[in-house]
Formats: sequence, structure tokens, C-alpha cells
Amino acid sequence: GAEFHAAHLFSTTVEVQWQREPGGREFITRREIAATLPVSLEHDRTKERVLEKSAMPWLHPLGLTTSDGSVKTGKTAKVRQIEKFTELLAHHVKPEPGTTLHVADMGCGSGALTFAVYQFLHEHIGAEVSVTGVEARPELVSRANAAATDAGYDGLKFVEGQISDFPDGQINALVALHACNTATDDAAFHGISNQAHWLILAPCCHKELRPQLESAAREDAILRHGIFLERHAEMLTDSLRGLLLESQGYRVKVFEFISPEHAGRNTMLLAEKDVNVNTDKALQQAIELARASGVHSQHLANLLGVRFIQ
Repeated sequence: GAEFHAAHLFSTTVEVQWQREPGGREFITRREIAATLPVSLEHDRTKERVLEKSAMPWLHPLGLTTSDGSVKTGKTAKVRQIEKFTELLAHHVKPEPGTTLHVADMGCGSGALTFAVYQFLHEHIGAEVSVTGVEARPELVSRANAAATDAGYDGLKFVEGQISDFPDGQINALVALHACNTATDDAAFHGISNQAHWLILAPCCHKELRPQLESAAREDAILRHGIFLERHAEMLTDSLRGLLLESQGYRVKVFEFISPEHAGRNTMLLAEKDVNVNTDKALQQAIELARASGVHSQHLANLLGVRFIQ
């Protein structure tokens, strides 16, 4: 009566409405349903996940769950992100039987997603796999290595350092989720240089291009608003990245990684080696897009030796 002024109740045999008028009078109407509706609970089922939370014991030592397996307050979004990421891997990363996968997770943070990658590839699909997480903060590296040892994950390790410090060598898949600003470009270039078959990138903090766009944006009816300029810079940055990856022989898919309620930065670029990609066309499109947008420099383009200015 204070906050709600109407309510409806629906069952298989009756429909009831309660209503409170502004003057305070309340009344209820009831309508019998002539034929009893059949009851079906087929829709009421537990969602099947690639990796269930209960099957990920490393969540606790990484600080995401309590000792009884309950998700800690404020960590639900991170656990949902892990579940979604493994669903993505199951759909897109399908190694050939008998091959050994070498995976690098650049800027891995606490290592939760790195653990998910290892467990999915090693236990769920039975691949021989070596996974390395690269992180600059030594305390996170130490904790992740201890958790990997406790879990008995011999093929999983974490090393301290920057993306640029990671040695060249055989990499089948490279992961870089929420690497800040041009760190995503560093990770992508490392994967390209090492002929990685899959690049899984979720960019963050698109700061590089915005200063190049601001002078022209002042005269633009839309981009003169800061929030629209920021969104435009993000879309332009990732569009150029996608085209540049295609110019290197990758088939690129861009999609929403996870619902915005679980992660503020949720655009994902998933690139897979494909000999059928028209690399020359992609390169030309990248150059034309940059020139049309007033962009004279972009980090991944610079690393690849691509020049936008004539």
C-alpha cells in the first residue's frame, strides 16, 4: 500500500488482481480459468557450464571463494567471467588431437582465467598443454604459482615481467584480457610474431587515439561531446586492430565477451589463423579508415611497420 499499488497473481487455475486506489480503498478481483493449464517444468533446469564452480578448487586460494566454496561478496562478476570465458574457449579453440598446446596469458593479474584455460584444455578436452601466465606484480605471481602447485598443475606456471619481456618461441594461443591501452597491441604483436594460431584479446583503456581526434572533434556535432568521442575512439581503435590482424592472415570476430553488468570492458577480438583471408584488402581498409578518421599513428600499426600518413 505504500510503495506498490497493484499486483497480479497467475496460477494454473486462477488469475487474481489486487489494487489500491489513491484514496486508500483496496479491492481484489478473481477470475477462474476454465481449463486447468498443463504444468511443465522442462524450462526449469540448471544451466550446464563447461567448468562448474564446484570443479574449480583453485578459486579459493586465489581469493574468489570462501572455504566452503561460496563465492565471496563482490566476486560474483569475476566468477561469471571465468565461466563465460571457458564457454568461449570450448566454442572457438579446438586443437588437433595429439598436438601440444603452448599458451601465454599476458597481464594475467591474479591468474584466475589462466587457471581456467589450463583446466579446460588439460582436463576437459584432454590436450597436452603448457600454459604460462605473465604478470608484473610479484605477489600475484607467487600466490598463483603456489595455487598451481597445490592443484597439481604441472603444466601451469606464472612468471614475473612485462609482455615485452616474454621470450620468443612456440605459442599456439595468446590471451590478453583487459591489458591497458597499448599493452593490448604489444600482446597482439607478440602473438603475430610467434605465429600463434589463436589470439584472444579483450582491450581496455583506449587512450592512444583520443588526442589525435580531439582537434577535428571540436567541429563535429556528435564528437564534440566527450562521452561520444571516447566511445568513437574505442570503436575506431578496435576496428583498426581487427583490420591489422586480418592483414596478418587472421580471421577476426568481434563480439561482446560478457554482459556489461559483469565487466565494464567487454569487447573481445578473437583472431584465428586462416589462409583464406584477403590480407591486402584488410591492410588497405585499415589505412583508409585511419586516414579518413584523422589518425596518423597507432601502436600495433607501428609495430607492424604500417604507416598511415602518405
